[in-house]
Amino acid sequence: MAVIMQHFYILTIFIFFLSCKNDIHSDKEKIVTTKDGNTNVFYKNSFENGFIKDSIAAFDFDKGIEQGSQLNFKSSRAFFESANKQEPNNTIIINALGNVNADLKEFGKSYEYFEKSLRIDSLYAATYLNYGFSKARNDERKKAIELYKKGISLERSEEKRGYFHYNMSRAYYQLYDDENAKLHINKSIELVNDEVLKKEIIKFKEAINKN
Repeated sequence: MAVIMQHFYILTIFIFFLSCKNDIHSDKEKIVTTKDGNTNVFYKNSFENGFIKDSIAAFDFDKGIEQGSQLNFKSSRAFFESANKQEPNNTIIINALGNVNADLKEFGKSYEYFEKSLRIDSLYAATYLNYGFSKARNDERKKAIELYKKGISLERSEEKRGYFHYNMSRAYYQLYDDENAKLHINKSIELVNDEVLKKEIIKFKEAINKN
């Protein structure tokens, strides 16, 4: 099986606040592809949109997102930690801390934050997507798939269920299970409407089909 070098995953820091009926991104979300090729869906103006109640925490959170998109992960973590002190128990901020610690390869800390998020709200589907991604990055792909399956059972948005299917496809592919990789990439293509993401997903399908 050929090895795909580009590490494109879908990583989310969002909750169920889409205002459009057809699973199209609202103006509260922004998709950004970082310099390393990761694609992230995260908030714009977290305070104005009500995702974070404390204005100082929201400022720090938005700065953390900005620094993370520039791959300044230590600086990003510092801003998220500050936001967490101002507004503890916010699953959005806690997910961000889980993600950035994974970026820094500090997977033990990453897992602790995701477990905390699940203790606060075990029905928050995005945590399972992010936690699964962290597991996959640490070569724990079977555990990642378990988390994706749990999260997709909770996810109400068809668009976002497509994100789970895409990440599951990558995990199966890296486990040399092409049959399941193809199954989930096809489901992802059916569900994802965002044009930028869909192009990347189709590229991955083409790579799978070459094997």
